Amino acid sequence: MKNRMKLSVHGAAVRVAAATGLWVSASLVACSGSEDPLIAPAPSGASGASGASAAAGTGGVATAGSAAAGAGGSIGGSAGATAGAGGTGKCPGNQLTQPDGTCACPAYAPTFCEAVPKCVSEMKDPDNCGMCGKACGETSACSAGLCAPELQTLGELAGCGTLLLVATPTKLYALSTMTGDLNAIALPAGGAPTKVGTVAGGTAFTVDATSAYVAAGMTIKRVALAGGEPATMVTETAAIKDVALSGTTLYYATGTNVKSIAVTASNGTPAAVGVALGASNGEPQGLAVSGGVVLYGSASAFNVERCDTTMSCRDGEGTDVEERGPGHAKIGQSQGGLIFGHRSLQTDGTRVFWINNGLQGAPIMPDADNEYPGKGIATPIDGGTITAFALFGTNAYFTEQKTGSMPPLVSFEKSAFEAADSVRVARNLPQVTSIVADAAGVYLASGCKILKSAL
Repeated sequence: MKNRMKLSVHGAAVRVAAATGLWVSASLVACSGSEDPLIAPAPSGASGASGASAAAGTGGVATAGSAAAGAGGSIGGSAGATAGAGGTGKCPGNQLTQPDGTCACPAYAPTFCEAVPKCVSEMKDPDNCGMCGKACGETSACSAGLCAPELQTLGELAGCGTLLLVATPTKLYALSTMTGDLNAIALPAGGAPTKVGTVAGGTAFTVDATSAYVAAGMTIKRVALAGGEPATMVTETAAIKDVALSGTTLYYATGTNVKSIAVTASNGTPAAVGVALGASNGEPQGLAVSGGVVLYGSASAFNVERCDTTMSCRDGEGTDVEERGPGHAKIGQSQGGLIFGHRSLQTDGTRVFWINNGLQGAPIMPDADNEYPGKGIATPIDGGTITAFALFGTNAYFTEQKTGSMPPLVSFEKSAFEAADSVRVARNLPQVTSIVADAAGVYLASGCKILKSAL
């Protein structure tokens, strides 16, 4: 039976387009060259026959009778810029030598800013946005020649460690992984956070109309949104990695299992029910639910799997078989770039979305061939790591951490589903750990601040 979509780690499309402007310094004096492709320097010009003019190398044409290395012996190419002292013939900035010996800017950065001096893209360069020398704000990105508005700060929580977010129509809930505090912020206006309760060691949570359900170590705590002491719902023998709600049923991932329990349970009464197992000894560590379909990302096996709870998903328990019963299927396998935990899998009711280098998506129900054809949904601009994402309508919103940057340099980007290019909205953000979106905007947990962006 065909029922699996295989996307290799290296199969996720990573477009680092030559036209893309990467991270640059906010300084106008010396823009970073990180948006430039590596260009090997052209060899210096060789002297010709006695009495003949010498070649100018990479920077213009030498005047008659001058030596290739003679002072001031070269004439600059485009933009009227000289080739520089010493007559080395090098084009100024990052211009390229043309066949006729002149200098010109590359297509990915077509405008030469003499004050820098450097070739830039006025459409994307935040230090030269729309015109040479026009710098955007410290965290504002340049898109289509315009500086994006700075993100609005909705609230800030001191000493948070990291923040995890869940949104309801009227409240944004933020869980601090350091203090264990669960706070509420009014939407859409924002303002001072209001403490709901504290759950030490919380690592993931979800909410319904009356309560929050927080995974903390080997327990799940229920916290009344109106306030009060947390109550223990579940105690397990392995860490609980994620939780998800469907109606009055709470699903959670622990060990190699996905289990379910009524939201009214009190310390395991009634007892939790095993729903699904990770195939190939995988460990479910990210959950999403749509109706009766439970979706989970599985560590160790690096799968994205599903369980139709109207059928058995646990046949072959205790063996290393891939098929777990008629209700089980692998949607994606060999997903080496999976991230796990709170909101690492999301669904719009039709598709499931996850990170495997870029943002991936696949239907949660099989097609006519009993397969789950997946495809790339969005690609980070610089080919870095997506750290968090959210969906609204047919748009994806995500943050990208530039590979190898210390401290982490994070940009906030958006993309229509399956669009050729993403758009940068903000840059130079502290680490972003969670994103949610609704009709009023997109909310990011960045450091200990909660930021808001327009959709």
